[in-house]
Amino acid sequence: MIRSTDPPLIVVAPRVPLLRLLGLFFVAGIASFVFVAAFLIGYAVLVKLSGHVSAAQLEATLKNPASSLLQACEIAAYVMIAAIVLWRLPRITHRSLRELGLRSLRSADGIAVAITLGILVLARILFTFALGAVHQTNHVQTGFANFRVTDALAGVLACFTAIVAAPFAEELLFRGVLFGALRSRLPAVWAALLSALLFGLVHGDAVFFPYIALLGFVNAMLYERTGNLIAPMIVHATNNTLPIVFLIIYGT
Repeated sequence: MIRSTDPPLIVVAPRVPLLRLLGLFFVAGIASFVFVAAFLIGYAVLVKLSGHVSAAQLEATLKNPASSLLQACEIAAYVMIAAIVLWRLPRITHRSLRELGLRSLRSADGIAVAITLGILVLARILFTFALGAVHQTNHVQTGFANFRVTDALAGVLACFTAIVAAPFAEELLFRGVLFGALRSRLPAVWAALLSALLFGLVHGDAVFFPYIALLGFVNAMLYERTGNLIAPMIVHATNNTLPIVFLIIYGT
């Protein structure tokens, strides 16, 4: 719900414990990675010991990022990231979650969201032409090469991951924690740029890196402008909606 009566909020405190925030960023990210790796290894061992699933079936499940198992595991990892950040960030910064940006949108925030989405639409069009110019129109983003939705549950989980879990957790981590830490020491543009570069790098795709980094940059500047974390979450979710729908319907 958009409210026009809420006063504007400052994005970050003038000085925050930089090293503790950077530590939170890496701990949350590494913890989710370790969880996924441990879960999948444990699952593979149990399945092989049980003998109810063939090696070929297990391999097919683990290679398909749209499988219900991997989608549920990814959602659990995002929940872990969000839980760690929501638990530690207020204690480190001595600010409430509302002061950190988890609050209703003001009218001005909604306008800023619309402008940001417009920038991304234009950027996506230009990026598509650029891919054509370098003969990369058939490139599939890293991690989605074998994406095949085989049942309704997998489709629902894939939508939830892309439109809810990923935007919420990633914006908390990259904008709320990383950008917030850098912003306390650097001008907004430099903090946004550095956090955006890391955001692009962790997605592990050289071809799509420019667009992903741009998404990170404009979302950081949107957070700077509004002081509201919900705003970049909405942009992130909207950005993911059309691609995940196409992936579910048409596959890669």
